[in-house]
Amino acid sequence: MKPYTTIGFCLKVVTVACVIFDPLSPLADTLSLQQAIKLGLPLHPSVKAARGDLRVARGNFWERISPANPLFRIENEEVSRSASLSEFGQQKVGLSQSFEFPLLTYYRGRSAHLTVQAASKSYELALAAAKSEITMAYIDAWLFQKLAVIADSLTQAAKSLAGAAEKRYAAGATTSIERDRLRAQAEQFARRRETAGLEAKLTLVELGQLIGKKTDTYFDLASPGDADTNLPELAITPSASAEVQKSQFALKAARAEQNASRFSWLPQVQLEVFRQENRRQRYWGGAIELTLPVWFGLSGTGTVKQATGTAQRAEAEVEQALRQWQLGWLRATHSFENAKRRRHSLEEIGLPAARRAYNASLSSYEVGKLGVTDLLATFLETQAAEREYLEVLREIWQWRTRLEVLLAGQIRGPE
Repeated sequence: MKPYTTIGFCLKVVTVACVIFDPLSPLADTLSLQQAIKLGLPLHPSVKAARGDLRVARGNFWERISPANPLFRIENEEVSRSASLSEFGQQKVGLSQSFEFPLLTYYRGRSAHLTVQAASKSYELALAAAKSEITMAYIDAWLFQKLAVIADSLTQAAKSLAGAAEKRYAAGATTSIERDRLRAQAEQFARRRETAGLEAKLTLVELGQLIGKKTDTYFDLASPGDADTNLPELAITPSASAEVQKSQFALKAARAEQNASRFSWLPQVQLEVFRQENRRQRYWGGAIELTLPVWFGLSGTGTVKQATGTAQRAEAEVEQALRQWQLGWLRATHSFENAKRRRHSLEEIGLPAARRAYNASLSSYEVGKLGVTDLLATFLETQAAEREYLEVLREIWQWRTRLEVLLAGQIRGPE
């Protein structure tokens, strides 16, 4: 085989290997994106923490509305010094129950209930964020596997080109400059292959950690397919998102607690029913006790100030959440649309033009009209376009998952 034909054949093989695979081609015995999400969501630390916080909030609600335990009392009186307690002159057996003023119980129960709603929104947000993280870990692992294949193919081609140049130099058909340039190019591609292989392994390990495959450091990944490029047809409002609703429920809970603090001067009530007997007869009776807010000006003032400060902080957090959501939505939607336009441009113009230029350069090289340096430059430009296409695909997935996090609460995700 002639040297020109050998080099052309090597680059053609690499070009075929570097073409983006069909995203819908089926793969047997592989992990899919949907399976990774299903495995990873229950195991994600943020989801576990949010689920635990939700359970704590629910438990706190029942604790806040529950009255104190009743008190049972037996009192023996008129017992002589030398007698036992059973030799009483008078005995009193009573059962008492204390509880807060009903208005206080209402406000504190409402505050606890609203805290449960805030924790529920935090859980929805944690699910969306965890799904986004797992999705991007899967996309990164899948793309780095493709990049590793490209890097390996480039390395093999560069070695073949360097070997062909060595033979041409020995035959006197080329200069030592071309031979040394191709040697250096082969070494550079070999280093890039090592880096790409390491990145592919690390992304697989990261994905394995998220889905519970800590010991299995390698598994096949199915193509994730195309990201959904259509935004949901919803009335997109910040107040409907879980991120903002969480802070709004927290504000309502703080205001309910503030009302409870203002009414904390209301008396605690204790009701008691008792039976009293002596050696001659028995009596039944009842009692009611009310606390007097003598020190409300001290302890009550402190409670009100604390609740007011908490409510003011919650108001600021609502404003911050609204601002962050609006900025995040603006950035995500514009970046998402920009990535879609870049992908369309690459598919319609960039990739076809780069491939046509490479094919034309290869034809010119094979007939001796183009040098190997120019051919390699055209070839590397083509591979740069292929890599850019993969990077754009990642950007589309990244901004799509970010939009889903922003829409948590409006789009119901898996639980």
